Parts: sequence; C-alpha cells; structure tokens
Amino acid sequence: GRASAQGVPLASIVADLCARGGLELSDINVNKLTASLPGYVLGRQATIRAALEPLAQAFFFDGVESDDRLAFRTRGRAPALTLSPEHLLRLEAPSGVAPSGASSSGETWRERRAQEVDLPARVNILYMDCAAEYAQGTQTARRVASPVPTMASRNALTLELPMALTAGMAKSIAVRLLYTAWAERSTYEARLPSDYLRLEPTDVVALTLPCGASHVARLERVDLGADLSLAIQARAQEVAEYASELTADGGMGRPVQTVDLAAQTQLFLPDLPLLRDIDDPGRT
Repeated sequence: GRASAQGVPLASIVADLCARGGLELSDINVNKLTASLPGYVLGRQATIRAALEPLAQAFFFDGVESDDRLAFRTRGRAPALTLSPEHLLRLEAPSGVAPSGASSSGETWRERRAQEVDLPARVNILYMDCAAEYAQGTQTARRVASPVPTMASRNALTLELPMALTAGMAKSIAVRLLYTAWAERSTYEARLPSDYLRLEPTDVVALTLPCGASHVARLERVDLGADLSLAIQARAQEVAEYASELTADGGMGRPVQTVDLAAQTQLFLPDLPLLRDIDDPGRT
C-alpha cells in the first residue's frame, strides 16, 4: 500500500497497479484522474482489476480502450456530443414483443427504469480514518424517511474501502453513491448510423426527443454492426451529483493510543559449551 501525509495522487496509484499488470506508462492514460487520497492498501493477493475496482467505486471513474491505450476517465463530465433525433435508427423488438413477422418494434429510443425498492435508502462507507490513527471509521448518507418518506425503499448499501480517507472524503463518497444510484436509475438503448463512429464507452451525449424530453447519458457499451451502425447502451447522468464536497466529523471518544518507550535490557552470555545436533543422539 501507499500512504502519505500530503496525499498520494490517484493517477499515480492507478499507474502503479497497471505497471504490476505488465502495462507501460505509454499504454495507459491517467491524465483525467486528478484526485488524491491519503493511502491505499492491498491487503491480500488479487487481480489488477480487483485492486482497481475499490478505487473506481470511490472516485467514480471508468476504464476504456481508446486509440490503443487504456484510458481512465472520471464520471460527471459535460456532454461531448449532441445526438440528432433524426439520426436514430429503429431498434430491434425484444423477444415476444414485435408482431408476427416484424423485426422492428418502431422504437428509436428505449428507456428502462430500475424499481425504486431495489435502490438504496442508506449508504454506509467503512474506511481507515487517517485522523484517528487509521482506526476504522464509518460515514453514512441516507434519504429522508420522516416525517414524509421521499422513497419506498428500505435497502442499505455498505461499502468497505481498503483505503485511508478523511471523514469529509468518506462522507462525500457516501452522498455521491446514494444520489447517483437514484439519478442514474434509467438506462437507454439506441442505434446510430456510421456518422457516430467516433463514439466510445464513457463518452457523454445529450439528446432532445421530438416530444420535448431531454436526456444526458453516459455510454456504457458500444457495439459495431456489420453495416457500421452502432448499438449503444447508456445510463442517465446528472453532472451535479458528482460535485458534492462535504465536511464531516470522524467521531469522538476514541482512546488515544500511545507507544511506550523501550524497556531497559541487559545482555547475559552464558559460559556453556557449544553443542551440535550430532551431540544429541537421543533428541532429548
């Protein structure tokens, strides 16, 4: 693991993990990772992907292959492109939905929305509090449940992060995880012509449908068809949900740990004959 009073750049940690996987610095792009953290711990043997996942969860970034390099990009970016609704191609109908003999449902933009009862009402973050001698700390964020509940869910999400954080950093992570889960509950599907071949996963796009509905979405998957059309899967994104920076208290009442001074020692050298293993045939 790494630890520093001034904080270690997130880009440095990600680059180090990639190097352990055999990637050179020229094979990756970590320029978008501008955050830093007091420390990160690798407590057991794991794959490089497993080591990167806690960092991606806490600092909200994704990895994608772009121009023959592994690029790491943070979420919450502004849209890089606005899709034209006239360019949306018809989607294939889900199995058992289209009329007999029809291959298209007539849709050009398909939206699915997660059930409210499946989303978290509370998020707990377990971390190592660097202000409390790295003892385990907990920060919680919750939706309003009284006097008038704002949702029907009662689920709780607990995430244990193997990293040293301040109380404010952990609180910010908890709040972002909670509200992005609700803001990004909608997923989208669409097909685009070859005009949009430059799009790749992690890109953020905007779209205003003829009905007046506006969407901002982050691409999660892009599949290239034989006719050079693109089948995209995207998730709703609210840029403001990634901008929260909070202050928090790590708690009180923890005993102060002190390191006692070394006790006095005295060396005694017994005047004994040197014995070898062969001098003890009975192994007594």
